[in-house]
Amino acid sequence: MAYREVTMVEIKEVILLWQAGIKKKRIASQLTLDVKTVRRYVTAAEACGLAPGPEPPLDDEQVAAVVAALAPDTGRPHGDAWLRCEAERDAIEKLVTAGVRLSKVRRLLHRRGIDVPYPTLHRFAVAELGFGQRGPTIPVADGKPGEEVHIDTGWMTLSEPDQHGRRRKFRAWIFTPHVSRYRFVYPCWTESTETAIEACEVAWEFYDGVFRVVVPDCTKAIVHTADPLKPRIIDEFLEYAQARGFHVDPARKRRPKDKARVERTVRDVRDDCFAGEKLLDLADARRRGRIWSADEYGMRRHTTTQRMPREHFEADEKPHLLPAPTAPYDIPLWCDPKVGADQHAQVARSLYSLQFEWRNQRVRARADSSTVRFYNPVSHEVVKVHPRVAPGRRSTDLADFPPEKAIYAARDAEALINRARSHGAAIGEFAQKLFAASPLPWTRMRQLGMLQGLIKRFGPRRVDETCAMAVAADMVDVFRLERMLKIAVPPAPPPEPARVIPIGRHLRQTTDYALLPCVARAIEEGDVLARQQKMAHQDFLLLLLSDECQRRDSAASTTRAQRALLDPEMQIERWDSTANVTYDQELLNELASMRFVEAHRHATVVGPVGVGKTFIAHALGHIACRHKYSVLAVRTDKLLKTLKHARLDHSHEAELRKLLAVDVLIIDDFGLDAMDATESRDVHEILTERDRAGSVIITSNRGPDEWLATFADPVRAQAAIDRFTSNAYDLVIEGESYRQRLKPKSPAAKRGPAKRS
Repeated sequence: MAYREVTMVEIKEVILLWQAGIKKKRIASQLTLDVKTVRRYVTAAEACGLAPGPEPPLDDEQVAAVVAALAPDTGRPHGDAWLRCEAERDAIEKLVTAGVRLSKVRRLLHRRGIDVPYPTLHRFAVAELGFGQRGPTIPVADGKPGEEVHIDTGWMTLSEPDQHGRRRKFRAWIFTPHVSRYRFVYPCWTESTETAIEACEVAWEFYDGVFRVVVPDCTKAIVHTADPLKPRIIDEFLEYAQARGFHVDPARKRRPKDKARVERTVRDVRDDCFAGEKLLDLADARRRGRIWSADEYGMRRHTTTQRMPREHFEADEKPHLLPAPTAPYDIPLWCDPKVGADQHAQVARSLYSLQFEWRNQRVRARADSSTVRFYNPVSHEVVKVHPRVAPGRRSTDLADFPPEKAIYAARDAEALINRARSHGAAIGEFAQKLFAASPLPWTRMRQLGMLQGLIKRFGPRRVDETCAMAVAADMVDVFRLERMLKIAVPPAPPPEPARVIPIGRHLRQTTDYALLPCVARAIEEGDVLARQQKMAHQDFLLLLLSDECQRRDSAASTTRAQRALLDPEMQIERWDSTANVTYDQELLNELASMRFVEAHRHATVVGPVGVGKTFIAHALGHIACRHKYSVLAVRTDKLLKTLKHARLDHSHEAELRKLLAVDVLIIDDFGLDAMDATESRDVHEILTERDRAGSVIITSNRGPDEWLATFADPVRAQAAIDRFTSNAYDLVIEGESYRQRLKPKSPAAKRGPAKRS
């Protein structure tokens, strides 16, 4: 049923017409009201002491009294549940104030035997305790014109695909003056201190002035610590604020009412400025942001101020701004690098030297376009200043190094020669000739350093005399000079007689020596067995020694297998005999006996992919480890790569000796890739040197007759393959791949084919 709204004007008109002596039916007809409604209004007026006639005049208080008399009485008596809530008012209020849910409050009351329906509890909490009601808000004054500008940032939209088909999402810095709301939008790719300073510079140019106070959101690009009482600003931005003459007063974290005028700025800018726009790149987005700020949003009447933001700003705020900057700002970089052991610290991918006392410590660094300054992190004093160099370069001040090391850091051979000349003229002349005799820069520097060491070792007088003899004989060799000094050294005094210490002085009881844990455990276990079987002492000792030998053999075998890089899971006991593969079982048993290793013969394991070639080779390697043979297992590609790298650091011979020293060499996946000339030479040398001197086990998907095509040198290949195959067993494995059996299957495949009805 719909109800007609009654206004005070309507009630007042009825009373005025009634006082004028007009009949009730005429009043109802004139005001299109029901006669009963008019009669009810007149009855209420009479109850309030009003009567027909022009005197006294009707005032608002009398009309308000009539309206109050007409107001329906909505109150009704509450039930028992409400009364129970009233009785527990303090307990309910305490729980609601603590943030406990009403459903939980109802359960807590129910535990105490107080049953209250949830709707009644909810109505009581809303009506009596203010539950779920928003607190009052008080509008804050706008402040002085040109005083504050709010800064917010957020994601906007995606740019159009570039030449590679990729789209990038960009952000935007949004500036909103506190009084005029004349917004400025500056898009950027990332939210950083550098982009924040760049956005501020463009904003000051847009507003043609600088605001005195910047109120940023709690972005990490500007605010380091968002403390409501003592906020800490990023050093780079704080220095920029000092240079431009404004203050930074960040808003509180998670307090949207502090900046209610700009809280929904990001959403409004995203929907009104960039939504539906085709933006090719960042420059296009910035052009769009400037047009929207100045011409669209700036010339649209604001719903709060009822003024055009642009006109409002130019009239009220622009005259109060600080002067706009005339020169671009040099954005500095602040960091806390650690000074390395070489007395250099890295700033912006460049290295700068510091004094020796700052080694292995952290310093505070500031880098701009021209200089790099280092500060003491405690006293904030400048400790070093360098001109800035390009990334990858080094700025070194030799005065930072200790004097004895600065010469070598600068590669100053002349200083070394002068130092040698200070110990004697002959030493200086010898050093001069020594430096001129060698064209190798580092070698002659080290030779001059060795000469300084001889001076410290034998003394300047003796070295000067010997250098005079060497210069006279035109001998310029620092090693011969050392031998001459050693020969000229006077004989050392005879050694003092050794003081004999009595033998029994350090003797201890046998109980002071601890047994190995394994021996102690074997004694405990063997003692029980010996007592049960009444073993003799000799048998008990033999049992202990046998157990210890077996334990040591097992540990040694495990260690050899680990050093051999063998897979611990690939052992002959774990070979799946039910696999659908065929091979010569007698030949495998012969290989497992290790007689071929004793005879220095070889073995090839050939077969398709997944039949277990590597498993058989590693299993034979484990058996060889148990027979106390040295083993090494390596894949062919890793073997050739290791030898190639060894040539670079001149360790090729050492790597070859390592491969030739083992009793059994396992080469896995041989012949998969073609080899170049260097790799072919290495394989030829390995197979040739190990012929009749050790055993080689090769696994391959190809037979020996196909290996020739993988070598770069056919002559070397024919020689190596012929020597190897003439002294090798060939184990051929055929069948299906075991990896297909391990492939995961669907549950339906595991249950089998579905039955048809």
